[in-house]
Amino acid sequence: MRIPGKLKNFLKRPKRKQVKEMKMELESRLLEHVRESFSPGSHYKGVWMRDAMYMAKALIRGGYLEEAKNIIDETGKYQLSDSSVKVRRGRGLKEKASSPLDAEFAPKEFLSFNAGSFPTTAFQGGTLEFYGLNADIDSTALWIICACAYVEKSRDIEFGKLVENKIQDAIGYLQRRDADCDFLVEQGMNEDWEDCLMRRGKVSYSNALWFESVNRYASMEKTIGNLEKTTHIESLKTKIAGAINEKLWIGELGYYADYVDGDVSERLSLDTSLMPLFGIAGGEKSKSLLDNIECALWTDKGSLTLYPPYGKAVPDSLYQDSNVWPWICGLEASARAKAGDVAGAKEILERVYKYREYEWVSNKGKGARPFFTGMASLLEACYDIEESES
Repeated sequence: MRIPGKLKNFLKRPKRKQVKEMKMELESRLLEHVRESFSPGSHYKGVWMRDAMYMAKALIRGGYLEEAKNIIDETGKYQLSDSSVKVRRGRGLKEKASSPLDAEFAPKEFLSFNAGSFPTTAFQGGTLEFYGLNADIDSTALWIICACAYVEKSRDIEFGKLVENKIQDAIGYLQRRDADCDFLVEQGMNEDWEDCLMRRGKVSYSNALWFESVNRYASMEKTIGNLEKTTHIESLKTKIAGAINEKLWIGELGYYADYVDGDVSERLSLDTSLMPLFGIAGGEKSKSLLDNIECALWTDKGSLTLYPPYGKAVPDSLYQDSNVWPWICGLEASARAKAGDVAGAKEILERVYKYREYEWVSNKGKGARPFFTGMASLLEACYDIEESES
């Protein structure tokens, strides 16, 4: 699959808000929300782990450590163990291999294999939901990333030692997802944020988060003084990065596969922006990926989720099939800032900022609002842009 030629379609338009103004507005909205709820907002009830973690991650970057710690501490209670008693799984699958299960009927193998993971959602009364047949990769990896990032930023050594076992258990779960021992995690359908497009196998987005969870874990262990353990974890991190660039990078196309499941999915996915953001893709790989994203995915509303769209091949995927998701545009803006493309980072931030409150945007409609995951991601992009300019 070839990407269209370079567009460089910078639009003529009136002067928009400066990054500092955006940052102040987003900070105010996010702080007001998380002091009352860790939900994504709008009609979403309960706590959605990946959304809560993207909010916590932005708060850590901004130095709002008390608020971030509250999220991490509360969501840490949702970690699955082999004695969890209120569990449902499989609700998010189109073709369920099993019906949603209550915990008392859940097979012991599920609880044992997924011990240490975090659910897709958690509700009052203690019910944990897993939308796939096993736990999401990203929900678990993001909790590790946030817990470790908080300890690094705050130097709260006591908290680091308190959550160390939880982090180790979560890392252990992710290691069990590497079925063929090639340092890449494999997943089933609906075990990341795409609950309609059903990625599976070795997913680039999930493996980028797997890398970053190990990277952050190594840094946290160093912070709390476990230098001997740090060396081992650093070695694992290096092997994961090597495997990602060996098995998921499509050299002739100049970007990362959406996923590899026997066959290689050559769709270009915006969430592979995590590769340059986390330092997995450097130099020419980073430039090539970001250039391809600009050429194929940029629109006047922001960046599309993927190219080419599935279209009628996935009829129920309207809201995920190549529409604009502001929170993923935030990841792209952060990646561009980290890669030195500050002008591109500002450009995509300005395009999507109008839609900051929406979960997603298409020509046919807009998703839930207010959606605080997107505002958190765009806020973190503001921090990254300011840091790159300082």
